[in-house]
Amino acid sequence: MINNASVSFLCHSQQGKNNASNGDYISVFEYEEGVLILLIDIATASPLDGAEFIGSLYKLVQQLVSTETMKSSDLFLGTFEQIVAELKMAFKIGCASLITAYVPKNSTSVWGYTIGDARVGKLGGDDVAWLTNVHTGANPLGELFTEEMKSAPQRHLLTRSLNMQRSFNPDYYEIDVSDIESLVIASDGFWAELSVHQQQLLLSQRKVATNDDCSFLKISMPFNPIKFCTTSQTKNAVYFVVS
Repeated sequence: MINNASVSFLCHSQQGKNNASNGDYISVFEYEEGVLILLIDIATASPLDGAEFIGSLYKLVQQLVSTETMKSSDLFLGTFEQIVAELKMAFKIGCASLITAYVPKNSTSVWGYTIGDARVGKLGGDDVAWLTNVHTGANPLGELFTEEMKSAPQRHLLTRSLNMQRSFNPDYYEIDVSDIESLVIASDGFWAELSVHQQQLLLSQRKVATNDDCSFLKISMPFNPIKFCTTSQTKNAVYFVVS
């Protein structure tokens, strides 16, 4: 259980060698009763101006999402649908993968919504057990994603996403996390492109060169006094305290 002390984070985001800029963005919004986490991976083929889009998204979250909003997953979803509607008015094209995660301060149950190919998993030992599914052409019927699907060319085709021209239709998830586990939220550049060994190196704050943009947020258990730690390559991460 999270006590009056807050959550401890290790945050990492780096630009891939094959990309002109880093399209991954991580944010943490701290409220009175918990923290809201967003990981956004802007599609490489998307013409979105990442900085402008993310700035608009963060502004809307601060304006519309409150402690009251986070008391219900349905209420949060309704509020976020309003945020997406506002974004669609300002940005006519573009898409991204999105993970939202709410970590209450009085519970070990983490819940949120996922759309696209970012994932949430548990780190109980050396490996991450990925618990949320992905929406790609490699599993168009929504079946569980397998290791073999990583090499399928269709994996990079998003079948559902935060898309400025389509409806917002995310999947809900809820995960119980014990005191001996950590939660990992990651973009596909981390969970799909890296070997388990490379993932372990990054999680232990050691350097790994990546072709794709690679980002993760590790939430440590048990929860420690507030600490938002970023690695030397992290630039697209921000922490907000929302009154």
